[in-house]
Amino acid sequence: RFGLLRDHIDAVRAHEQTPLGEDDEVKEAGRRLAEREPPSPPPLTDMQLAMKARTNETCRQLALKNATGAHDSHVQATHLWMYLEGGGNDRRGQGRICVDCDFPAYTTSCRQHMAHVGRALIKLRIDAEKPRPMPYAEKRRRMTEKVKDHAPKSSVVAAFICAPNRLG
Repeated sequence: RFGLLRDHIDAVRAHEQTPLGEDDEVKEAGRRLAEREPPSPPPLTDMQLAMKARTNETCRQLALKNATGAHDSHVQATHLWMYLEGGGNDRRGQGRICVDCDFPAYTTSCRQHMAHVGRALIKLRIDAEKPRPMPYAEKRRRMTEKVKDHAPKSSVVAAFICAPNRLG
């Protein structure tokens, strides 16, 4: 058993390896000052450019709170995304095609864009279904009409309730 362990140590030469982080300064000293820039990504195809324009239009419609226009644009963007086979992401999962609605100057992954737009459309629909708040003048008018309708019936009760207040 110990013989196998010694053979393994000799084969791996673990005692000759330097621990991580010790030789970092030595390696850094020999680096060139100007390294090559990473290669630029390939230009967008016509379909990708159409997808970028469509997602930008969807975000613009959402910013205007136009649910119908945003929905129509989102449907067209979804069709384009299907033609792209659900693509639109680079190797890091960050998109180059779909526009980020929160920061329109930047792009995001198309999956994240579609999820964001879906949530925004649901929020617009819920907000549209809420009843509008009633103005104060309308509320007051309705209350006074209700009191006038019920006043003859409850005048005896009102006099009984108000009597102790009048006496002090």
